[in-house]
Amino acid sequence: MDGPGELWLYPNGTRILELANKCKPEEAFQVIAEARAFLSGREVNLTGEQQTRTRTALDFFPKQLAEMKDCCKS
Repeated sequence: MDGPGELWLYPNGTRILELANKCKPEEAFQVIAEARAFLSGREVNLTGEQQTRTRTALDFFPKQLAEMKDCCKS
């Protein structure tokens, strides 16, 4: 597998692995198959809920901030 990747770790234990691969259109299905095999061989769950890191961050951090504000009011 050849391409950039990012691993995001959230304070609640949520992990997001974001990968990017480039290939010619005619190679797409082969590249996908190889990427899935590579990740499966490393016990990466490929069947979990999929959501972008941006959406996850927008859902997660406002809730955390609200909880912190509520906590500090007392």
